[in-house]
Amino acid sequence: MDFSIATMVGRSFGQLDDPRLRGSIALCAAIAVAFHVAVFVGALWLVRSMPVIELEWSSEYAAFLNRWLNVMVRAVAVGLAFTLPLAAFPVCLCLTNALVVDRVAGRCEARHYPHLAAVPAAPVVVDVVSGLRLLGLFCVANTLLTPMYVILLPFQPAPVLLFYAVNGWLIGDVLLRRIDARRESPERARERRDAGGSRVWLAGAAIACGCTIPLLNLVMPIVGVALVLHVARSLDPPAPRWTPPPA
Repeated sequence: MDFSIATMVGRSFGQLDDPRLRGSIALCAAIAVAFHVAVFVGALWLVRSMPVIELEWSSEYAAFLNRWLNVMVRAVAVGLAFTLPLAAFPVCLCLTNALVVDRVAGRCEARHYPHLAAVPAAPVVVDVVSGLRLLGLFCVANTLLTPMYVILLPFQPAPVLLFYAVNGWLIGDVLLRRIDARRESPERARERRDAGGSRVWLAGAAIACGCTIPLLNLVMPIVGVALVLHVARSLDPPAPRWTPPPA
């Protein structure tokens, strides 16, 4: 089976036509829309709450300069209000994945890896811990990197690439941990993460990129789980080939 990143991404999007995942897709889309609306409304409320800037200018155009400055500051703030839901969408991914990971992984394995035995769904607490782990890592990492994002702003697309690289590694690592926990021991799962290396990171970066694209991000929790599951299966040892017995 071909396990190139492009092929695995294609298979992951192909999982969206599974009729048994329609409920999960609708749930993810509804949560994503609610998240976007909530973050956008909250950001606009902060913009409206901004105080008026009144600087002392040694110029007869002081009133004009203050008015221009306030207009520019609010224009930048409104622009950030539109982009903030996209930049913060991995937070939504963290929370949504906990609700669908077992169902999506099971359906993906049934379609592409029918030789694998079905496994029971993990307890809810496992999914909650996995989601909170990813959420915590995302918040801590991006908070620490905020000064770097600001410094790199004049050097586009450097801050965007840094965002994808860091959050891709976090998403890929945490999702692989959760998916491997369905079939592997903790020691074996650790070895697989070390062996996965670039494949895990590339898959996570693709998911992080998809999270920042409007409309596409509505289904990224489904596609992301399917993609990392394909990466996990690519780390399995090759099945022995059957050879006919000697005549």
